[in-house]
Amino acid sequence: DWLEKAILNPGVIKKAFNATFERICLSKHILGTGYIHPKGWVCTMISAAHDGIIGGLKVCAEHYGTVDKLSTGKELIKLFCIPQKRNEAKIEKVFYDSSDFSKEWEEFKHYCQVDVEAEKSIKTNNGFDEELYIQSELINDRGIKINRTMCENAVQTCQEFKLNAIDKLKQLTGLANPNSHVQFKQWLASQGYPMISTDKAHCEELMKDFTTAGLVYEVLETKVSMSATSVSKYNKMLDMQCADGRVRGIHFMNGGATRRFSGRGVQGQNMAKGVIASQKRSELIEGGVLTPDECKALVRSAIEGDFIVVDFTSIEKLVMSWLVDDLESLEAFEKGLDLYIRSASKIYNKPYESIGKDSMERKT
Repeated sequence: DWLEKAILNPGVIKKAFNATFERICLSKHILGTGYIHPKGWVCTMISAAHDGIIGGLKVCAEHYGTVDKLSTGKELIKLFCIPQKRNEAKIEKVFYDSSDFSKEWEEFKHYCQVDVEAEKSIKTNNGFDEELYIQSELINDRGIKINRTMCENAVQTCQEFKLNAIDKLKQLTGLANPNSHVQFKQWLASQGYPMISTDKAHCEELMKDFTTAGLVYEVLETKVSMSATSVSKYNKMLDMQCADGRVRGIHFMNGGATRRFSGRGVQGQNMAKGVIASQKRSELIEGGVLTPDECKALVRSAIEGDFIVVDFTSIEKLVMSWLVDDLESLEAFEKGLDLYIRSASKIYNKPYESIGKDSMERKT
């Protein structure tokens, strides 16, 4: 009883490594459908990241602590904390316990005890920004509401398009698996076009060499169209969505080596840019047929409500230019030039105007 009161009391400091996990699990365990506010919690993982020590408990314990984390934990966690398929039909899923593996259960208990000691031994060398941490946790706890039907329809649309594109490539090339980089490179080489890579950027670059459409051009065009079928963000939204339709925990305080926030899972800071008609969103929700490009452009619209991104343009490049007194780059930015295109034009000795924003030169 006293322990529960302490956990629920924001005036009592609770320190843990990845404190979010502890707080949310305890919310469920103690309150059921209730919620424990992040005030009163200190996260040593976030504090360690402030010092540039980014990693799991093992990394941080080795750097700060006096107790090493045991290396046997992964297999034990997999055995006891992940539902196992017990029968031959692999339908029934159960959690194993001490009655199933008594020896391993004792090892698991010891592993958990050592984990606690490893967490307790971590003493970071900096202050903890409690106010910023609380705001960060509240944003993560609130999450963003996702339209599940739209995500599922987008995934299905892109999968069907990709399968049709693969069938077309099979017919054009005669390859058993044109999605194989090895087979596709061999086929291009047999046509007189050896390539070091078959990714979108390299295929688009080769397509510039053709003045008329032919077999190889059509094959490349079909291959490039498949790149638009990537639905990783939609899949991640579906994987992370909670029972109430919201996705949580997508921001990580001090996640970058420069102490900036970083994304987790959905990577909300890297959504596709551009505006697409709202009727297209309605069509996708209702099961209408859209192109993969339209599905990709609509990924922001899977988020219900306003979606506001606050980010600094070319922040890393600008800060580096300022640190080394690269006045030319700073002046170019003031004139509205793209610093990455400017660097690419120097590296590849090409005119600034000839390099597009999605070009291979800018990306590399």
